Amino acid sequence: MGCLRGERVSDESEIKPCFIIVETSLDAIKEQRKNVLPQQVNEYELVDPVDILTPLEKSGFWDGVKAAKWSERKEAVAELTKLASTKRIAPGDFTEVCRMLKKLIIDVNIAVAVEAIQAIGNLARGLRTHFSGNSCFLLPVLLLYNELYRPHLLFPMLGAVLDQ
Repeated sequence: MGCLRGERVSDESEIKPCFIIVETSLDAIKEQRKNVLPQQVNEYELVDPVDILTPLEKSGFWDGVKAAKWSERKEAVAELTKLASTKRIAPGDFTEVCRMLKKLIIDVNIAVAVEAIQAIGNLARGLRTHFSGNSCFLLPVLLLYNELYRPHLLFPMLGAVLDQ
């Protein structure tokens, strides 16, 4: 039995069914919204992780990045960029790879530096949260060096690192 504004209800049993009806209708609305809204599928979770460390070792990456010629360094980093362009990378120890990329960012040749920044971006996208440890020591160098000496590289670098 309902009451008008200003009237008092003497029996609490008249109030409880109102709360039950409200709770039930809210639950029904939530269920309807779940059924109506499409479930967003995370593509990253559906893709199988790809191991890139083994093919990287076989490709001669370490010899290439230590070469005297800039074209050989660029080719080695381009191989890493290509391997890391997969949707999901299997977690592993990328510390040494990131240390080498950190050195290549400050390379004299701008083509090598750009390729290293792109490789970092691909690693960050593929590893996501597993890249956070490496990003801690890469980000300060990227920001400082590119802001001071190569401002035209700042935007691609920020896009690469902050996408993770």
